[in-house]
Amino acid sequence: MWEGKIAATYLREWIGPASKANIVLIHGTGEHSGRYIETAQKLFGLGFNVYTGDLIGHGLSDGQRIYISSIKDYLYNVDTFIKRVQNDKPIFLLGHSMGGLIVLYYMLFHKHNNIRGVIASSPYLKDKIKIPAIKYFLGKAAASLFPRFQIESGLKGEMVCRDKDISNKYNEDGLNCSKVTANWFVEIEKARYELMQERKSFDFPCLILQAGEDQAVDAECVKQFYEGISSKDKEFVLYENFYHEILNDPERSKVIDKINSWINNRAKLL
Repeated sequence: MWEGKIAATYLREWIGPASKANIVLIHGTGEHSGRYIETAQKLFGLGFNVYTGDLIGHGLSDGQRIYISSIKDYLYNVDTFIKRVQNDKPIFLLGHSMGGLIVLYYMLFHKHNNIRGVIASSPYLKDKIKIPAIKYFLGKAAASLFPRFQIESGLKGEMVCRDKDISNKYNEDGLNCSKVTANWFVEIEKARYELMQERKSFDFPCLILQAGEDQAVDAECVKQFYEGISSKDKEFVLYENFYHEILNDPERSKVIDKINSWINNRAKLL
């Protein structure tokens, strides 16, 4: 494993001499790539190079915590990770929660020739957490006047993972951030709306992995997205009883096995 900071972005990479494919992994809101070291190590052990890092305003990367001027800031991060790939093996995008939203949005609006498939884990397409109308209104209003104004996300460790040790570590992790900014809120809302509106144009190989007991993301909206995309190579897997972070679930080996087989089956076709 190599890790370090290049310019404003903190990166983590697992690179082997005889990899089958490359996986670019994008984390979720308010967390960081360090929470995916175990996932990356398992995927690396299965023969994949893994490239990840902290998005702008997250973890050890520069920027105000969870602030973006545009969704393009995150797309630029994805580009940065992809450019780290130094071989001609196929690239697969893997994103969790907001990372799932980002990789789906990236594929639809910011295409890349060497990306052969996208995997979205509990993608953040709609909140399961009920946002009070006044908070929603104030968030949108503040974005134009005070774009860096901070709002509590309402997300807690016990909501994202049923493994108590991991949920406790989530709450205690000093690199995690529970507040989002007003402009982040508006830009994410816009990206989710655009993705849902244009989903019929999505025709890329796609695997969507959704938690059955997701308290952060509306699973029905994720299913609607899946049913509305035009891809001929698509698969939806619902993990009953899993909480939002399926990659950290006590039964996460099932998820890793699925990712492994899905990529292997498509890598054979190349």
